[in-house]
Amino acid sequence: MTRRPFPLPALLAPVLLTVAACGGEMPPQSAQGLQQPIEAPPPAGPGRPAPAAHGDAPVVVLDLRENAPPLAGGRGLDALAAAFPGGVPAGADARGLVQGHFTEAGRPQQAALVARGSEATLLVLEGETVVARLPVPAPYDAGLAAAHDLDGDGRDELLLRSERMDGARTVTGVAVVAIEDGALRMLEQYPRARVDACAGDAGPQRVMAGAFHAAEGGLDVRMFAAPCSEAGAPALAAFEAL
Repeated sequence: MTRRPFPLPALLAPVLLTVAACGGEMPPQSAQGLQQPIEAPPPAGPGRPAPAAHGDAPVVVLDLRENAPPLAGGRGLDALAAAFPGGVPAGADARGLVQGHFTEAGRPQQAALVARGSEATLLVLEGETVVARLPVPAPYDAGLAAAHDLDGDGRDELLLRSERMDGARTVTGVAVVAIEDGALRMLEQYPRARVDACAGDAGPQRVMAGAFHAAEGGLDVRMFAAPCSEAGAPALAAFEAL
């Protein structure tokens, strides 16, 4: 089944304009220029099903207003022993572990992002059997943040994170990918999903962050901003919608 990109609703356009005026724009980007094996989605066309509705209340898939949300659920590499029959490689680092249905609907699986040095791998396990082992190229190798079935086909898409410094600002990006034909298919990129300027001395000291919702039409991203607190990152209650 070919998946379609998840379009942002038209009502988000004024929000993006507002964020852009503040220097923190976060429009989704195409997969052009991203290393293989992540593949760009084909253009939308007739006969490609629209994402399924998720009810009246949107489901929060990932909320980056939270400062450094946990990635591995506290389990780390211990839950992935089946993927390393010869022992966990020295220097390996678990950067996210989520439950879902990734290669086929109705088959409970877990997906994990494991990094070692400059290499990152997405592992999909079904019980103690590894059913997929896919390379994850930079920059979206910082963590596996969430998983959710966004288009209603019974298979979960994955949200990967990137982290980089832009001067004194910490910039977090998010990519939405799916497993298709033995490779990762890029659906959307949000390179400035969170911009944390609390460590800077110049310019506004604040955080701009996105909340990702699964809603009718696919993925809905809502942007928020808050001034930095004395302790650094603002509390969740301090954020206001842009």
